[in-house]
Order: sequence, then structure tokens, then C-alpha cells
Amino acid sequence: MKISDNFILQEFVPKNVYSKFKNSAAWFVQKRLVYAAQCIRNRFKKPMIINNWHTREHGGYQFRGFRDPLCTVGAEMSQHRFGRAFDFHIKGLSHEEIFQDIIDNELQYMSYGITTIEDIEHTNGWIHIDIRWTDKNEILIVSP
Repeated sequence: MKISDNFILQEFVPKNVYSKFKNSAAWFVQKRLVYAAQCIRNRFKKPMIINNWHTREHGGYQFRGFRDPLCTVGAEMSQHRFGRAFDFHIKGLSHEEIFQDIIDNELQYMSYGITTIEDIEHTNGWIHIDIRWTDKNEILIVSP
């Protein structure tokens, strides 16, 4: 199911959730999160990888968006569990380059709805963003 110009629902939910709920799996993903992803995709104009389990090549990513309660990946109260976070990488760019662009253009990213980013000292080649409520006028940088 297409949910924005460049994304389908499967990119935001794991295989077991999509298999069980089909297009109703959209209930588990915040619409604002999809908007943020599309804004980032528009900004870089390059392929952006969130989940890719559904592709012809059956990629290895399926827990980068919504994580259901039975999923053992990540923290118990992660923003992923509320449909408010996704991890991604962009083809042709390092996670350092993307992180720096977010820091350098903080107000623009905040206009996309992004409130939080994970410190890349704790990631391994990806970027984590989320849309949690922070009541801050700056992007919150978190560590797990």
C-alpha cells in the first residue's frame, strides 16, 4: 500500500505485522512519521532504506520502523513500539553526513516534525529519528 510519494506501508512495519493486518497495519504507524520520512527523502533525492524485507531480494531489514510488543529487538519502551520512530540509511551517503546535515539544519528538520535523533556514537551505519514530544526548541540527541 502506497502511503506517500516514495514509500509503501511495508517499509514501516515488520513482516509478521503486515502479514496479519495487511493494509490495516497502517494503524500502528504515526502519519507524522511518514511525513518526516518523505521530507527527508525529498531533501536528499536519493533512495532511502527503512525496511526492505518485502523487496524482491528479501532484504534483511524489518524492524527499523514499528516494532510490535513481541519483538525482542531494541528497548522495551522504544519509540519504535509506539510507531513514532524509524531507522534508515541513504544510498551514497554515510550516516555521519546525514547526522551532520540534521545538526546543521535543525530548524528545517524540526519543521518535518523530527524532535529526536540518536547519537551516532551508538549506531552502526544508520540514523535513528523519532517524533516523540520533547517540549524543546531543539532536536534532542539521545543515547540508548
